[in-house]
Amino acid sequence: MEKSSNKLIANNHALLFDPASLTVAVGYNTSTTIQLVSEQDESVHVSFVYDEDRTQSTDYIKPLEPINIPRHSSHMQIVLQITGLRPGHLIVGCNASPILNASLTEQDFLRINIARSEKLDRIINTIGWLSFIAWSCSFYPQILLNFQRQSVVGLSFDFLAFNIMGFFCYSVYNIAFYSWRNVQDGYMKLHPHGVIPVLINDVVFGLHGFIASFITIFQCLFFEHSKQRVSYTTSILLVLFILFLFITTILTSVDRIDLLLLKIFNFC
Repeated sequence: MEKSSNKLIANNHALLFDPASLTVAVGYNTSTTIQLVSEQDESVHVSFVYDEDRTQSTDYIKPLEPINIPRHSSHMQIVLQITGLRPGHLIVGCNASPILNASLTEQDFLRINIARSEKLDRIINTIGWLSFIAWSCSFYPQILLNFQRQSVVGLSFDFLAFNIMGFFCYSVYNIAFYSWRNVQDGYMKLHPHGVIPVLINDVVFGLHGFIASFITIFQCLFFEHSKQRVSYTTSILLVLFILFLFITTILTSVDRIDLLLLKIFNFC
């Protein structure tokens, strides 16, 4: 289970989900806790909404019953049982009463991933790591051969240039999807009940490939290379691509490009 804590502000009542992000398989149960962070002079009634405004759980999980948190009980943890009903992704938010001045924000939710099968989830993770090992082993024969020969003659510098650029972009893509909440939210706008398509083995593979490519390029600087160089065509393509990345990064950082363009980048 993926675990994290999220401080949730619902109508001026500070609440805490722990964990605030979890995974459950269809037909299985898991749990999270909810509690008041600050003392309240009156009891708080909390009801749950799904995907921002729906009062029904759309059959992804068993609906959560409303709860009452007694006054002066900031240390009281109430256990919420989560039962998976069908695969997908669901965001659970809160409404609290009595209603005060504040309103729900984008951060006021519990993230739930519902896996099709616990066994299938394990198989996917196992295959992912086996794929990582198989592909990673392919990086080292060239590195070892270069070291033994003290030469990189015959190695395509164009291939290395594209390879390190590719692994750099792939790593940034995976890290953003795996850990950056804004990117995940953008993806969920496109696929409201989808599951983030990046696992930790994807992140590790991309970073490992980038490091292996960097080591090979480092060898090219010191070993015999017979005046080999990156071709003009490859250099021009890489410069254009770097300019594209630079411009789109700036536009995204100042909110001139919506993260829904993830759909385009996914296609590319």
